[in-house]
Amino acid sequence: MVYEWLQQRTGNIVSHLLLVPIMICLYMMALTNLIDTQTWTTVNYLPRTPEWVTAFALMGLCVRASIGGMTSIGITAGILLPVVVLLGFFVAFGNIPKKDYSLLLPLFQHGYRPLLLGMLYVGGGITELFLLVLLQHHVRKQFRLVHFLVMLGITLLLTLSHMPFSSYYIF
Repeated sequence: MVYEWLQQRTGNIVSHLLLVPIMICLYMMALTNLIDTQTWTTVNYLPRTPEWVTAFALMGLCVRASIGGMTSIGITAGILLPVVVLLGFFVAFGNIPKKDYSLLLPLFQHGYRPLLLGMLYVGGGITELFLLVLLQHHVRKQFRLVHFLVMLGITLLLTLSHMPFSSYYIF
């Protein structure tokens, strides 16, 4: 839908120039999520299982969900998102007594690279909100601004709850 709209408005070359970076970004996000989830699963639950087995199992689950269409993905997200958000807050607030904020300073002790790499993780969560705009034509009822603001608020709260000043600003 986005491709056809861009192609009608801008032409073939410009639409490809705009969509290729988006496609690369989507594939990189999917690869990063797969690697992180596979590593987390192997380390925490299946240490003796070969990594490729875990990776293929996760890819199979993703393919199965995508075959089911946007409805199955939406229902799965609607079930998993509240659980992930609650567990994220639980971990963030449960670890407050154990956090050593003196390790955060000096900020640029090792240069700008660690800060920029950290920004990639934070930006990844915000970028996923952009996916809602790209997938909006698959949804029966159009998203309202309130939906985006709620999702942005949840993402910001989860991000800020891992920062040292979170105990002052959240609740």
